Amino acid sequence: MDGHQEVSDVLAYKHPEGCQPPIEALENYDEALGPLRLQIGYGSFEATVRKQSDSASPSSTDAVELQNWLFHFGAVSENLLNELIHWTEWLANDSPSWAAYRAMMAYHLIAIDKQPGVHPVGVGEVYQCLFTKAVIAHTSSEAALAYRSTNLCTGLPAGIKGAVHALA
Repeated sequence: MDGHQEVSDVLAYKHPEGCQPPIEALENYDEALGPLRLQIGYGSFEATVRKQSDSASPSSTDAVELQNWLFHFGAVSENLLNELIHWTEWLANDSPSWAAYRAMMAYHLIAIDKQPGVHPVGVGEVYQCLFTKAVIAHTSSEAALAYRSTNLCTGLPAGIKGAVHALA
């Protein structure tokens, strides 16, 4: 067998043709459950902040500076941390107005020369990354338990984290 045939056999094994499951294989539900409200605990949010290592954003705030604000000024830092937790829960659970959401998610667009062509990249605020990482940290383990990684056809728990991150 030649090398080309071996490669195509491996690819066919790793990436089989897609198929639609029979309707009998799908479970019936009498009613759809509503989304669960996300409640982020102080400890888990604090751990997410401490792991953050993003560089400066358009407002010139980086992760190290944000960590200093959140952990080195006593009661003021605690109030700011609680406020960021409330903002994260508000964005994750409610439907803020488009103007509010747009203001929270504004970013600075830069162009990177990819030769050939130009690739636009959005540089967001350090807070955006914090909100996203907090939601992912809080929901990825529950998603992995509820849906198992096989629903992503990867067979790996990392697939759940990647899918949740892609949606966030």
